[in-house]
This record gives sequence, C-alpha cells and structure tokens, in this order.
Amino acid sequence: MAVVFKPFEADYGYKSPGFSVDTEGNVVVRTITNTYTPPVIPPAPDFNVNESQGTFTFLKEGEAVEGSNPTITLERGATYNFVLNLNSLGFNIFNIDENDPSVPGELYNVNIQHQNVVNGLNLSTTTLSFTQTWQQELNGFNRTVQTLVPDVTGTPLENKKLPIVIVLHDQGDTSSTGIALNNWISDSILIAPQGYDNLWNVGYQTSKADDISFIDDIITSLANYDNVDLRTITLIGYGNGAQLAMQYYLQTTNAAIKNLITFNGLLHEDQYNPLADDKFYSYDLNDNNADGSTIINWTPVEPIISRKVLMFNGQQDLRYLYLGGEYQNQNLYSAVDTVYAFAQANQTFDTKLTEGVATPDSSLLFSYNNSDVRMFSFENVANNFTLFQNSIRSQITTLITPTSYEDVPVSTILTGEDAQNKVTGTFTFEIPVDAPDFLYYSNNIRTQFGSVAVVQPSIIGAGVFSSILDTGDLLAEGQNAQIRLSPTGSGTVIINPETTGTVNNVNINAQNLSTSGNVSLTPNADVTISPQAGGILTLRPTDIGLVDNVTIGSVIPRNGTFSTLNSSQGTLNNTTIGLTTAAQAAFTVATVQNDPASANDVTKKEYVDNTATVLAIALGV
Repeated sequence: MAVVFKPFEADYGYKSPGFSVDTEGNVVVRTITNTYTPPVIPPAPDFNVNESQGTFTFLKEGEAVEGSNPTITLERGATYNFVLNLNSLGFNIFNIDENDPSVPGELYNVNIQHQNVVNGLNLSTTTLSFTQTWQQELNGFNRTVQTLVPDVTGTPLENKKLPIVIVLHDQGDTSSTGIALNNWISDSILIAPQGYDNLWNVGYQTSKADDISFIDDIITSLANYDNVDLRTITLIGYGNGAQLAMQYYLQTTNAAIKNLITFNGLLHEDQYNPLADDKFYSYDLNDNNADGSTIINWTPVEPIISRKVLMFNGQQDLRYLYLGGEYQNQNLYSAVDTVYAFAQANQTFDTKLTEGVATPDSSLLFSYNNSDVRMFSFENVANNFTLFQNSIRSQITTLITPTSYEDVPVSTILTGEDAQNKVTGTFTFEIPVDAPDFLYYSNNIRTQFGSVAVVQPSIIGAGVFSSILDTGDLLAEGQNAQIRLSPTGSGTVIINPETTGTVNNVNINAQNLSTSGNVSLTPNADVTISPQAGGILTLRPTDIGLVDNVTIGSVIPRNGTFSTLNSSQGTLNNTTIGLTTAAQAAFTVATVQNDPASANDVTKKEYVDNTATVLAIALGV
C-alpha cells in the first residue's frame, strides 16, 4: 500500500489523511481502505542447479547452498524439482560404485523425469536493447546489440540450435564493424554489442560503463531463445575490444565461454602480474571518479582452465605495440608475454617461447598446451589482416565449429535414462521409499560430482503420501485419534509379524476370515460367537475334532442331529444322559432306528403300534 507522508494542513482547522478537526474541535475520522494487492511471487523451486568454474552449485528454495558440488539431502517419498541452468555439465543421478563407494557407479533411473524448456521464441537478425545506469548516464542509457542469425533453411542446420559468437569492435568502431568483419561465419549466431562512446572500459578509457555486466546481461537474455545454443560461446575482440574480451575471459565464472579469439589484443599490468606467481585480476568499477579515467579495485581471480585461445597480432600496430609499451595510460605487455600469460591461465607446464615457428602463410606460430593456446604473429601487418584472411578464417572455423548441434526443442517429457544428462529444463525426482541411503549427482563422465543423502521423512502435522516405508518402530498413539486402514480397488492389508504379537480391544467385522495354519483362541475371558440378522454359525472340520466342557442348548433349545452322541456325564437341555446310569430325558422329537432288545431300551413308534395291535386282538379289546 502506498503511504503518503504529508504535513498537517491548516485550513479552518487541522486535517490529515486519516482525520480532520474543524475550528469547533469536531473530529471527523475517515476510514482508509487498503486496496493494494501485492503481486503473487511464485515459490522458488526445490533446487536451482547452476554451474561455476566447471562445478555444480545449488540454490535450495532460493537460498545458496554453501560450496561447490555440495551434499544435498532428500527425503524418501518426497518429490523434488531441479531447475537446470548449466553450460558444460549435464545433470545425472548415479548409484554408488560397487567396487569403490567414494565415486559414482551406474545411473539411477528410478522415478526421474525431465521436461525441457520451450519458450516459443527464436532469435532473428535484429537489434536488442539493454538499459544501464552509471555516473555518466544517471537517467539510464539504452545500449544496443546487433544480431546476425544465418539463414540455414534447406541446410543440415535447419531446426538446429546455433552456437554464439560475441564480437567486440575496436576503439572508434561500431557494432556494425564487428558484424561486417565476421559475417562470413555461417554456422553461428553473431552478437555484436555497441561500446559506449565507441569504446570499451577496461579501466582507463573515458567510458565508465560497466561493460562486464553488459556482456553478462546479453548472455542471460539469450537463454530466452529456443534456437540459441549456450553450451559453447566464443569471444572475438579487436584492439580495445580484444582487451575487454580478455578481461571477460579471465574473470568470468561462466564455463560456457570456451573460446577466445583476439586481433592485436594485449594484456596490461592491471590485468596480469607475472611477478606475483602469475596472478590475474578482476575489477570493480568506482563510478564516483569525476575525471576522464575510472578508479578500479582489483581482485585476484582463478581463471577457468582447459579452454582455447587463438591470437592474431600484427607486429606493426601503432597502438597495441607488439613489443609492449604504454598506450592511454596502460602499460601493455608484449604479444609474446600475453600469449604465454594465457598459457599460464590454462596452467601450462610449457616453457616460455621467445621465437615462433614459421607457418605456410609466413606468420610465426607460438603454441602452448597442445595447441590450446596459440598466437600467430604477422611481421608486416599493423591491423589489416586481409591478405591472410583465408588462413585466419580456416583457423577460426576449425576452432568454433561444434562437434554436434542440438535440435531446436519442442515440448517433451522424458523418463528414466532418457531424462539424464540435461543442462536446462526441469528435472523431477520422486524419491522411492526403498531408495538407497546414498546416491550421487554428477556430469555424465563423473568428473564433477556430489553426494545425495536419502533420509527418512520427518513430518509434523497432516500429510498425504503415495507410499510409506517404515524401517523402525511405528507408533500411532494420538489421543482420541482414529486410525484407519481401508485400501480401495484391489488393495489389501497384510499384517504378518515374524513373532507373536497382540490385537487387543478391537471389533472385527469381516466377511471372510481364513488362515493357512493353526488357529488358537485362549482368552482369559468369555468368548461369544453370535451371528446376527439371520447369520448361521457353521463348524465343519474335515477331520473329527473336539468340543469339550460346553453346555449346549441351555438358553434356546433346538433340534440336533448326530450320527453318534456319547456322554459320560453332564446334561443336555438340563437332562442327564449316561451310558451306565439310566435317567429321564425329554425330547421334542427323537428318532429310534432299532427294535428294543431289553426292557430299558427306547422303542420305535412302529414297534409300539404293532405291539398294541397284537395285544388288542389277543385280548379282544
């Protein structure tokens, strides 16, 4: 909500934004309603995966995780989104190696998914604009960048991403000059920024613009285009532009900056100090200086290694002196010292060369690090290399042409192994409940990796889970809590302890109780089996069993059918039945199969009827 700070006003009394007082002392209070709705800020992803100095770095929910290749912790059963913003490193999940648990082993492809980033934008030949503010342009200045996107229609590069070549013009030239000098490059996108006042600020120029951050902003913006390949970026600089290209190459932490190409580029003493163990420096600009130079604060840096440098120097250049010297208050190193400095930046073990090797185009070659760092020196050239353009272009083409081209992306979702080794997009990992306690993340060749600790979830409050694996005690003892196990569909409940447990104080309502083993009921209290609502109790063992010490029919007498009924004692419906001692018995229905053999036998109805008939005839009754 906007707040207006305004003094009280006197106009027939006093008033403020909230109330007013008239001359009679009456106070009128107004209600201030806040109608401001703050913008909705989307939550940060679980992890942002970035790259610095060729290693993995992480943000966890927007906060930096300390260190390079740090350990990250994931909980079983949880799902995590990793937003990838990598250059040279692909993101993979690995098991530990079976033979050496300290390194990654085989890929872990369970429950992983990757969705690529598709912005729907393709960069075209155009002019981009970026606004910067500094001492000389306090109201903001519109800095422009020309782009040249080659037409690859009908070629093998159609629908392919193209790598980036950033061209930095010389002092006094323009971005158009940079495009014109390199428009022969047909398999890369040319990006040509315009220097403020047609020059670049590397510490001593009249421009105080922050050109390092300008290049950073350009590269960041290029990630918005689907046809741009940011895996490999080449810097080409001329004269003063070469100085800026060198400075950016030395101090950037962006591992995608793979190639540096310079024409008459020389380091100056504030960029490199060979007397202090070959120290290189970055700088922070101080825009409070009012004169024609820039006060700078230099900080030692460790350049990224294993990159390529290709230098072309004319020995007759009158500004950037081949043998070194002073120019515009800069103490320049010689070309021979400069190329060796870049070999040192690549951590060379080679001895410094004092003489070059003649090449077929009559230039002298100084080569280090198995030709990763090279300089071609041209004896009778100042800054016009036209006579040698064919050999120069051949060298540049060989250096910047990638080994493969990626397809311009379409929206895809990949799973399993296909989701591994991606540099951009969203990597989703649903941690299985039975995942190993320890995994690795790594690039595909396992040279940069960190640990993944998989832990049990710690939850307070309500939660919804697709699966829970408990490997320890499981306690559910909440006061007045309801605990329900009711899977739907084909779900089942299995309770199968290895040792005997207990189920106490539970009502069991089941349509089917079955067991594959012995069942023993030995309670210390009454046992009642009483089916309700027409239910029938059936006891039907396959083999003869026992019913001992039980009173039958004491409450509700019913008919019974027995093949044999033997009793040594006791009662049946309060009637004693015995084999030895006769006793009375009362039955609603009793069936006797055999005729009586003795006076105490129970007789059949047919026997009684026949006997009665015979006696009646004999007695004349």
